[in-house]
Amino acid sequence: MFTVISFLLAISLLVFVHELGHYLAARFVGVKVLEFSVGFPPKAIGKKIGETEYILSWIPIGGYVRLLGQDSEDENPDEPGNYASKSKRERLLILVAGPAMNILFAWVFFTLLFFTGYERPAYLGGPPQLAAVTPGSAAEKVGLLAHDLILAVDGLEVKTWAEAQARLEEAGPEQLELKVLRSGQELRLFFPEDQLALGPLGIEPLIAPLVGKLSPGNPAELAGLLPGDKILAIGGEPVEGWSSITPLVQKSKGEPFLLTFEREGNTQTVTLTPKMDGRLGFYIIGLSQANQRVSYGILESSVQGYKRAEFLTKKSFEFIGTIFQGKADKDSLGGPIMIAQLVGQAAKNSFGDLLALMGFISLQLGIFNLFPFPALDGGHVLFLGLEMAKGGPLNKSIREKVQKFGFSALLLLILYISVQDGLRLLSQ
Repeated sequence: MFTVISFLLAISLLVFVHELGHYLAARFVGVKVLEFSVGFPPKAIGKKIGETEYILSWIPIGGYVRLLGQDSEDENPDEPGNYASKSKRERLLILVAGPAMNILFAWVFFTLLFFTGYERPAYLGGPPQLAAVTPGSAAEKVGLLAHDLILAVDGLEVKTWAEAQARLEEAGPEQLELKVLRSGQELRLFFPEDQLALGPLGIEPLIAPLVGKLSPGNPAELAGLLPGDKILAIGGEPVEGWSSITPLVQKSKGEPFLLTFEREGNTQTVTLTPKMDGRLGFYIIGLSQANQRVSYGILESSVQGYKRAEFLTKKSFEFIGTIFQGKADKDSLGGPIMIAQLVGQAAKNSFGDLLALMGFISLQLGIFNLFPFPALDGGHVLFLGLEMAKGGPLNKSIREKVQKFGFSALLLLILYISVQDGLRLLSQ
C-alpha cells in the first residue's frame, strides 16, 4: 500500500507540474482554459472557478488541460480567447510549456537533492586510485595498471573519484588524456577515438574495505563487527580493497574462517561462518560499503543540479538512439509498475533517493512528451510545423484520425511495457 500511495502522489505531482505549464502559457497568451485535470476520466471531483473547471480524475497516470478551440468542433479563429485565434508562435509556446516545466522541475528536484544532502559511497570522496583494469579493455590497451593514481583528466586536475568520474563523463569522444602517478612517476596516457568507441574504459576504483552497514542477523553483525571497521584479511589472505571481499568469502565454500579487522587503531580477529543467499546464489556475510553524506550551498547546488540534468538528458538521448538501432535491452524499459516499485523503494530509503528519482522521472516525462508522435505534445508541435510549411491549416479529418491512431498506439505501448513489468515482477 505504501508503494501505491507513494507512486500516486509522485505521479500526480509530476502531471500537475506538466499541465500547469500548459495552463500558465495558455493564460499568458489569452487562451480560455475550459478544464484543468490531474488524471484521466472518469472525473472524481471538480470545481469551477471563473472560466476553468479544476478536476481530479480517477486514472492518475496522466492529465490534460482543455483549451477553447483546441478541439476541431469549437475552432473559431475570430473568437477572442480561442486557441485557433492565436498566432503559431503563441500556440507553440503553449505546446512546449508542459514538457519545459517538467524539465525545469527536474533541475529543481536535483538542486534540492544537492542542497538538502544525499548519501554516496565513501570512496567517491577518496583519491582516484585503480584497483584493477579489465582485460581487453581500452584502459588495458593504453597501458593503465592497477594502483595507478589518476591526477588529471584532459588537463584538469582531479583529487577524488567523484571529480574523476565527472571529468570522464564530460570528456569528448575524440580523444582522452589521463595523467597518472605510478611508482612515484607521472605518466600521460592517451585514449584514441577508436578505443573510446569500444564503450566503458574498463577501470575499477580502489575502494577501502570499510564497513558501512551491517545486515541484522547476518554473520558479520553476529561476530561483533561495527560500521567504520576496516577489514584487513579474510582466511589469512590480505584484503586490498572492497572488491577482494566477495571472492575471498566464496573461497571459504561456507566453512568458518578468520576475519581480521582494524578498529580505532587496534587489530582484532573474529571467526565467521558465511551463509548462502538463495536469491543471489552465493555466500554472504552481510556487509555493505561505507557511505558519506554530501551537501552544498544553494548556488553550488543549483550548478550541480543543472549538471545532473544535462548529463541525464545526454544519456537519455543516447539510450533513445539504441532503441531506434534495435540495441536497447527490453528489461531497461519500464512502465507504471516498475516506476511504482522504484518510487516506493526510494521513499522508503531516504528523502534524497526520492528527490533523485523524482528529478529523473520528471526529466524523462519532459523529453518523452517532446517526441514528434501523435497524442504527445511533440506530435502537436509537428502538426503546427506542417501548418507553417503548408501555409494554412491541415485537413481536420486527417488530423483527427492521426491523433486517434497515435493515442491508441500510445495506450498499446503502455500496455505492452506494463505486461513486461508484470512478467518481470512475477519472475522475481
